[in-house]
Amino acid sequence: MLKAAVFDDEFIVTEGLKKMIDWSKYGIELVGTAANGTAALQLFQEQKPDVVFTDIRMPGIDGLQLVEKILSQAPETKCIVFSGFNEFEYVKRLFS
Repeated sequence: MLKAAVFDDEFIVTEGLKKMIDWSKYGIELVGTAANGTAALQLFQEQKPDVVFTDIRMPGIDGLQLVEKILSQAPETKCIVFSGFNEFEYVKRLFS
C-alpha cells in the first residue's frame, strides 16, 4: 500500500481531501496532514510517504521549498503541487 500526505494551511482543504477521497480504494494510506511547511517536513521525515500533495503558499517553509527538501532526501517521492493562485510559471521555473 502506498503512503500519502497532504499539506495545506487551509483546514477546509486538508479535511476535504481526507474525507472526499476514498484513499484505501486506490491502495493508499493517508498518513497525515500538516498546516505549515515546517510541520509538513517533520511529518514527511517521520512517515516517509510515497506521495505528497502540497499547496504552494504555506507559513514557514513554502510548498516549493518543501518539495526541494523532500526530493533532496527522497528523490523517489512523487510530489503533487497545487494552489488556489495562478502560480504555474513559478512552479515551472523550479522544475525546468
